[in-house]
Amino acid sequence: MRSLTTLFLVLSLSVWAVAVAHDKTDAAEEVRAVVEDSYINGAFNALNPDAMKSGFHPDFAIFSADGEEIKKYPIGEWAARVAKKKADPDFDPANNVW
Repeated sequence: MRSLTTLFLVLSLSVWAVAVAHDKTDAAEEVRAVVEDSYINGAFNALNPDAMKSGFHPDFAIFSADGEEIKKYPIGEWAARVAKKKADPDFDPANNVW
């Protein structure tokens, strides 16, 4: 009886460990997709301001060096700059790919 209980415990823990690992993998894939869609393709490769706005919290801001100063760019302003950049007739999207 003791070996049956031990076997049951080992199997239960194994199933639990696989389930936890699977959940972490799914969560990691979801985070990766948001980063790729909102940041890499939103701000750079595809220049998609809508993807940026949907993937970042509305209160998000990026900070950027401007000479000796640090400037704060809220997500709405950053997305607007991306849209303006994409609309510029002199813009070459090949230079913007990550």
